[in-house]
Amino acid sequence: MSSSSAPPPPTPGKNAAVLAQRSIEDALALVPEIPFQMDRAGVGDRLRRAVQCAYAVLDSDVLAPVHHDGLTEAAALVREARALLVQAGDRREAAALDRAIGGLDLAASALAMGATAVAQIQLARRSELSGGGPRSSEPPRERPFRASQGTPSLHAFARRPLVPELPLDPVVPLREAQPPPRKLKQPATLDALKAFAAAAATGELEKKLGEDGDGAASGAASGARSAPEAAPEAAPEAAAEEPPRFVHEPAVEEAEMLRRLGRDCLDDIAIHRDLRRPNAIETWLDQEPFEQRLLDNLDCFASVGAAALPLVSLYFAEAKAPDPGRAFAVALALGAIEGRDTVDAAVATLKHSAPETYPGWIEGLWLAPNPEIDAAMVELAAGPRAPLAALALEVLALRQAVPFELASRLAWSERPELAERAVRALAAAGPRDEAIAVIEGVLARTASDAVFLAGAEAAMRRGHGPARALLRATLADRASPARAAGAAWLLCLGGSAGDLGPLLSLAGAAPSARLARGLGRFGHVEALGLLVSLLGSGDEPLVEAAAEALERITGAGLRETVEEPWEVELPPEVEAASLGEALPIPVRKVEKIVADPARWEAYLRRSARRLDPEVRLRGGRPFAVMSIVDELEARSTPPPRRHEAALELWIATGMASAFSPDDWVARQRAHLAELRERVSDEGFPAGRWAFGLTRSRPAPPPPANVPRASFASTIAVSRPAELAGALPFAPPPGTAPPPAPPAAWPTGDRALPFVPPLPVPPAFSPPAPPSSRAPLPSAHAAPPPVAPAEGAPSPGPASVSRAGSSAPPAGAPAGAPAGDAPSFATTQIGVLRPKEEEPAPPVSGGAPHVPRDVLPFRRAVAAEPAPAGADARQSLGGLPFRPAAPAGAESADARRSLGGLPFRAPADAGAAAAAPALTLEQHAWISARRLVEPTRGAEILAAQGIAGEDAWLAADRAWQQRLSSDRPLYERWLQLTAYYRGPGPR
Repeated sequence: MSSSSAPPPPTPGKNAAVLAQRSIEDALALVPEIPFQMDRAGVGDRLRRAVQCAYAVLDSDVLAPVHHDGLTEAAALVREARALLVQAGDRREAAALDRAIGGLDLAASALAMGATAVAQIQLARRSELSGGGPRSSEPPRERPFRASQGTPSLHAFARRPLVPELPLDPVVPLREAQPPPRKLKQPATLDALKAFAAAAATGELEKKLGEDGDGAASGAASGARSAPEAAPEAAPEAAAEEPPRFVHEPAVEEAEMLRRLGRDCLDDIAIHRDLRRPNAIETWLDQEPFEQRLLDNLDCFASVGAAALPLVSLYFAEAKAPDPGRAFAVALALGAIEGRDTVDAAVATLKHSAPETYPGWIEGLWLAPNPEIDAAMVELAAGPRAPLAALALEVLALRQAVPFELASRLAWSERPELAERAVRALAAAGPRDEAIAVIEGVLARTASDAVFLAGAEAAMRRGHGPARALLRATLADRASPARAAGAAWLLCLGGSAGDLGPLLSLAGAAPSARLARGLGRFGHVEALGLLVSLLGSGDEPLVEAAAEALERITGAGLRETVEEPWEVELPPEVEAASLGEALPIPVRKVEKIVADPARWEAYLRRSARRLDPEVRLRGGRPFAVMSIVDELEARSTPPPRRHEAALELWIATGMASAFSPDDWVARQRAHLAELRERVSDEGFPAGRWAFGLTRSRPAPPPPANVPRASFASTIAVSRPAELAGALPFAPPPGTAPPPAPPAAWPTGDRALPFVPPLPVPPAFSPPAPPSSRAPLPSAHAAPPPVAPAEGAPSPGPASVSRAGSSAPPAGAPAGAPAGDAPSFATTQIGVLRPKEEEPAPPVSGGAPHVPRDVLPFRRAVAAEPAPAGADARQSLGGLPFRPAAPAGAESADARRSLGGLPFRAPADAGAAAAAPALTLEQHAWISARRLVEPTRGAEILAAQGIAGEDAWLAADRAWQQRLSSDRPLYERWLQLTAYYRGPGPR
């Protein structure tokens, strides 16, 4: 058996054995297509034994005697099989026979040349020849059996090399056996030769041959029909094999029982391929028990040992129709046994399978743990059969093992199915610059829409900014509707805010469910009007996609419970008798997003002020990359949305990962934990577009001991001139304050058509002292950068309350409102809104909440109504599929989404440390970065020389008191925090 742990170095004998093995397997595949009567069993037996000899050469050292003996014996067996094929019929009359004989000729030549080269090596190194018999005849060393937990284990046990048991029965009609040509006795003397010439000249010879030929032909044909197929006498008998030197050889009855047990395990593995896929009421986490049962059957099959291995290929061949489940079972079972021979057996079976079984082969080869699969797929991808090459490329891409040389070569293929998979694989294969060069060349010359979109996706995943310009041009051209739709989808995932206009134009001209979902992920407020209008289209998939997009952007929590029928497949005889219409169809209660345009328009009117068109939104909050990871981890996310979220994560961040929503659940958990850590370390700013294409992050201000003048000069050098001039770090006395931030929802062209203009709010009300701060706004509102209570860590000045104040505080501008004026809160970008107009939590349709575990054929018991505020809690994560949390409990996703808000109890004022001296820039930078990167709070404080949370709370309180009495200083603080949250294009 070929071991993958320490492969022997290549030698002339090994190269010859590999070439001969491939040629023999191809010849075996052609035997069923030969239309002549022949000894098929004899041919198959000799060729299988030749393959076993080839594996003996591959598993031995060049100095082992078996290295030379295996080549010579395999060559003899190949010649015997060729003799049987030659006697079957005329190779010129059957293409399959001609190709099979040619393949065996190639194998015999390679084996003979390899044996000669090995003999010369052994002669030159005869003093090093190993004695005591061939090394490779020893059984392979076993490893302790390890049960599979979450992912399949790679098993190794003592066995002989595996040769696939391929069916050799004819698949074409057999021709009648032709009588052998009559042979005339050759003249032995001159007189006999003269008599023969005279008979030929007079026609007597022809007459005699015609009279004798009829009887001879009929006798030969009847004898050929009655005689059983047997090997010709000229073929030598095969030498008897020596019994293998294994510790235990099972008895016949025991072996038969083990084979039956192994076949039952294969049946269960095939069935569990479908069971591990979520149905309508299951989630991706619900598949873990089914996967563990599949792995238990896989371990059971491996524990049977070598008795069941030869039956794997026969198990696949006995199917009466193409069965992807059996293909999955064969690929996974053989791929869980260590060795190259098991992988070769799987590939040989794959070559004989129908295209309908290819999905099962792809899934099984991807999920199998044998590392030899990668090399086998590379060899298959370089072969002449395009469908198999495309299959191999897909397996390699899923296993993250596509060689760059292979992908770059096949990307120029004239076969679209090959070029598409190859160029998509360049998203992760090879160095970035070299891959981008190949992708750009393919995009410039391809005429296939599928290849173009695959290349554009790969370029976006590689973080190639010019790809967006190409997609914009494609979207503006619209010469190909399919290419324009694909370009719009990619721009929704990785475009910038300026792409909104073309996206809305295409969505209005040719709306589709995919584009509507893409607008939801795009997260622009100005797309809400079009999405609301799509709710009245009457197209059910489009309406559901538009409602999902509205929920994804706003996080409104507008839901309702509806009853929908189950999809029931009736037997054919019931449908033929027209009884299906009279049968009652069971229904189930499901929670869906409200699709009523009136309710959405009312909600958007109430919530217009907190939805900022300058910020990318997800669930009513500034978009954070971590929300994509939350969506991938959420139990309630449907599988198709998990695929979309994974692609969005790769495009938006430019990260590369082996994560796949179809992988083993245990492996998905590990990959998601790794992704969460990587996203947290990157610290992507909130509310931005296309992080993977523009990854600029503001530099932090210097520590407290750096002079202010040197910091200002550093900013002037490291920032563009327009930004440095727009941020008044140290304005001269008497300079006019910067303009105030916008006070209401934008008007004009950017206003929503159904939102009336809002009145200008009262004059600015500066923050009050910490002792009079108002509580946090409701959970469904956008998170303002505020501190809710004195002593809590804060990202900056807070929403304030003017309750109890009869006059403006000192330092307020003239004309400030009196104490009865409404208080205001600031959003993350500084938009002011009256707190008394804060939108109330939406009502979820008034329908009772139904648990997910209601069985389809059992009457659902009405659950208690959802507790107050459940919809508000639900909207925090930005996921339109998350069920409402129970009363009094807060989901982990919600806690992660609110990581930037302080929920800790106020610190004891007496225990607070002395307030460190911070500049305005340092305080604004700390506040902004703690809001954007809540998990790195301690690191952010340490960068500015602040020793712990207590010192930060003391400094924050001191600055809040200063900002509460100085409006120009407060406005400058707002500009600084907005800048430090992340400059550059969003």
